[in-house]
Amino acid sequence: MNGISEKIYNAFKEKYGFGECGLFESLCIASTKVKNIDLCLSGIIIAPSGDAKTSILKDIHKIFKEDVILFDGLVTEYHLAKESHKLSEKPYCIAINDLVDIIKTLPKRRVAGILSFLKNIIDGHAQILTARDNIDIKAKVSIIMNIPKLIFDRKSATFVTTTFIDRTIPFNFEINWNEWKNLYLENKLKEINIEPIKLEEREIKVDEKYKHQIVNKAEELSTLKYTGLARNVKLVKALLCGNALLNNRNEINDADFEVFDKLKSFFKW
Repeated sequence: MNGISEKIYNAFKEKYGFGECGLFESLCIASTKVKNIDLCLSGIIIAPSGDAKTSILKDIHKIFKEDVILFDGLVTEYHLAKESHKLSEKPYCIAINDLVDIIKTLPKRRVAGILSFLKNIIDGHAQILTARDNIDIKAKVSIIMNIPKLIFDRKSATFVTTTFIDRTIPFNFEINWNEWKNLYLENKLKEINIEPIKLEEREIKVDEKYKHQIVNKAEELSTLKYTGLARNVKLVKALLCGNALLNNRNEINDADFEVFDKLKSFFKW
């Protein structure tokens, strides 16, 4: 791993004791700028309450603020409609700080409707029905959504089977607080010090020689997230291309597969 990916990883490691989540969320955002992929990289971030999910997401938002729409609180059709003009202008990452705000506040039918909207917008076309308008959105979007582990466990029987979840990679972590405490006591914690990064849209070449490796990684992902191979091929390709774009390359190479291998232990329910 090298370049901007390594810089982001190290910055989050110095602040939180590990850097993988910050890097993964960065790749989700970068994937929206890859012109020649069918599906952007979206992630469900699963961790215990208090394990810095919100703080990590807000740090990522500061770095990529031009390309992220952050919802910090309840998300309804109204909130999504309010941002619809942005979603139609250019590719964006929609970052939702906490699924709890949706699950605990809204009735099940509306929760299902919002998840259905997110599924549709990941696929590139969604509609928002409001009291006054029928808003049609055609956009290239990735989703980052935080979910507390306790809430997820209670809902897992039905939640894992939703078609929205099938279009994401679950990133499951717990912070090692003993390691973090030692960094804190020894004054080794550092704040994120990365200038805002502006990403530019472009195509990323995927050489034919990498086809077998991509399928192999997709098969590994299938055992970790329990979903079909075809969609996982698209998600793996989005991750690899997102890393190449983030690091200012026009084609994928072995370094992108190394990043996948570094992150894959976190890809699990």
